[in-house]
Amino acid sequence: MRTTALLGGHRRNRHQLLIAMLLVAIAFVGLISASGRAGAQATQSWSITPAGGSPDQPGNRPDLSYTVDPGTSITDTIQVWNYGAEPIQLKVYAADALITSEGSYDLRPSNEGPTDVAAWTILSSNTVTIAPSSVTAVNVSIAVPKDALPGDHPGGIVASVATPTTNADGAQVLVEKRVGTRLNVRVNGDIVPSAAIKSVSASYSGSLNPIAPGSVKVNYTFVNTGNTRLAGTVRLELSGIAGSKSVDLPEVPVTMPGNSLEQSFTVTDVWPTGPITAKVIFTPKDDPGIADLQSIASASGSGSTIAIPFGQLLSIIVVVGLVVLYRRRRQAKIDRLVAAATATPRTPPTPPTEDREPEPVG
Repeated sequence: MRTTALLGGHRRNRHQLLIAMLLVAIAFVGLISASGRAGAQATQSWSITPAGGSPDQPGNRPDLSYTVDPGTSITDTIQVWNYGAEPIQLKVYAADALITSEGSYDLRPSNEGPTDVAAWTILSSNTVTIAPSSVTAVNVSIAVPKDALPGDHPGGIVASVATPTTNADGAQVLVEKRVGTRLNVRVNGDIVPSAAIKSVSASYSGSLNPIAPGSVKVNYTFVNTGNTRLAGTVRLELSGIAGSKSVDLPEVPVTMPGNSLEQSFTVTDVWPTGPITAKVIFTPKDDPGIADLQSIASASGSGSTIAIPFGQLLSIIVVVGLVVLYRRRRQAKIDRLVAAATATPRTPPTPPTEDREPEPVG
């Protein structure tokens, strides 16, 4: 009886162990399934490109770019790609372009009404549902107004997903994740590329080390004053009593008409030699549609600063101070010796005595 009871206990323990292992396995499978769904959502990936010659291959055009007369109608096609393992629904729309304060090309959010090229653009569909690893085409129609201003009108076509989330205040908000392809319509007419370099300022920061150079910080504002997009290179020329120095600054990215870009740059290894002039020179990159662009739209601006050699002056002051202190201490020592010598009483010298023999009497 005791043996049977023990065997029965072992069987119950094994059954309980098997049930526990089964529950753990079910929970583990559930976790894998949940993490798989979360991973699928986290790895949603899509893109939008100008269409190519084949419906299942992206085109080789970098963007949608046209040069047309006022009143022209344009038709084209874009492709929207789903690279994920789940179907995806996307909102597709046109938006006008802007340049951020950091100088990046961006598109206005969907809640801002279009006012330029986006207002001229109509899509065959504003919502698309794309199967996994598939692509769909959307037709694009652009009606350029007859009174459209000559020059560049930048924008883009966007494919986006709005995801609900909670912000820092605990409120529910929609976060729009989007990708896009650039759109630019250049309207023929009086094309005037122009740029300006404004608000050039310079400031010198020296070193207390008399044998170390300092640095010059230069700020300037690039302004696209024409009616075409511009990008180009920037060179800084520093000139002073001791000579000149030329430095290549970061390039100006594509900047739209009327936009400005504030830039700042620090040049090291500059010796403090008094007045320094900082000249900023912009040279635009070539545009196949505009002849002599570099001579037309080049621009420059200047600012100045005074590089005071604080470290060197401090060293001179220290040396002069040490010399003066040494001379004063040396003079004080001499004065003390003189005073000591004059203050000691002197005894008159005793005349010497001589033993003389008496002179003979004659």
